[in-house]
Amino acid sequence: MRKVGVNVTVNPVNNNIRFMDRTGTLMIKPNQCSIDPDEINVNYPHYNYNQSSDDESEELSFEAKFIKIKTYKELDNATIGLGKDLHRLLEHVHKLPDNPPVRDRSIFNKKEKYRAALIDHLDEIHSVEEFQFFSGSQSTELVNCNDSGNKKIETSVAMTHAIRSFNTSKTVHIRVQEVSLFKDMTDDFKNIVKELSEHIYHSVMGEAKEQGSKEIARRKELRFHVELLKSYLSLQGFCEVNLCRRQGETTKSQAKSLISHYYPLISIANMDLMLQRAPRIYRLLKIANYNWRFLDCFEGLSSCFFKSGIMSATNFEIWINLVRTGKLINYEEVKSQERKRVNKEIKIEVIEEYFDVSGVSFDEINDDDE
Repeated sequence: MRKVGVNVTVNPVNNNIRFMDRTGTLMIKPNQCSIDPDEINVNYPHYNYNQSSDDESEELSFEAKFIKIKTYKELDNATIGLGKDLHRLLEHVHKLPDNPPVRDRSIFNKKEKYRAALIDHLDEIHSVEEFQFFSGSQSTELVNCNDSGNKKIETSVAMTHAIRSFNTSKTVHIRVQEVSLFKDMTDDFKNIVKELSEHIYHSVMGEAKEQGSKEIARRKELRFHVELLKSYLSLQGFCEVNLCRRQGETTKSQAKSLISHYYPLISIANMDLMLQRAPRIYRLLKIANYNWRFLDCFEGLSSCFFKSGIMSATNFEIWINLVRTGKLINYEEVKSQERKRVNKEIKIEVIEEYFDVSGVSFDEINDDDE
């Protein structure tokens, strides 16, 4: 049995037998036991002996139970908490400014606390005109690529200040004087302390600016995913209607061939990864009626979160249902047919944004391929 991947264990005390393989454990135990019950209760107090029948002639019967090994990773508490906060945010989306604030890490060291503070703040106001930046939030601008030059210059200046001491050619002696803090400091002492303090200041301020740049990059990255999905699905639909397919050829493979033909330097592997994340990002955006402020608010909604953070399609269905309804369903309640229906609707909806599809049927592109 070991050769086929099955391990067997036998418990001689209660005659339980376990068969284990990669799918789970089959437990078999008798409803009757030939060992004297008094002896069992004395020597093995953890074993609760029950005689199923007073008829000693009755044949021995067994109870079998199979425990299946979970092949998926369940949603963790952090992901569930993010889903609950997004559900609370849904009713306040219209109160957010065009560029929602970012977390000030010096005030809120945990993302969860900042999310709660932001939602509480939104709960107290009635319109976007009343929104004010509160302690712990910082303003940010989703700048165009043309505007990024100044930010790079600022960053490079801060970086120059931060690393200048390590590129200097002069020799600085560490022993200058022995003195109490802020008393009778020599010029050499003051100059060294001031220079090092300046480097520290620019490093800290530079790091804070970089966090703002990362947040802007996160928001842009989500938009790139959605734009990719729209263009890719539209190209798939175009291929379905206009191109013939050989056996084994699909609209997906045709679309990729055309992309590679016109842009041979494109990273297909990176495109495939983005296409795995993009439908989930789009579905979350759809819940908020395509209001980007909903996704901009919480820094935890990175592009990676939509694949590695949630993992399986079942987990995503549980999570997005939590965002939509505020209720956490179990794995048995997930309806795969509902997921396929929603994904099909999204595909047709996206294609209709680009093309006039009057009288056109998209058979192949309706296949669920997430």
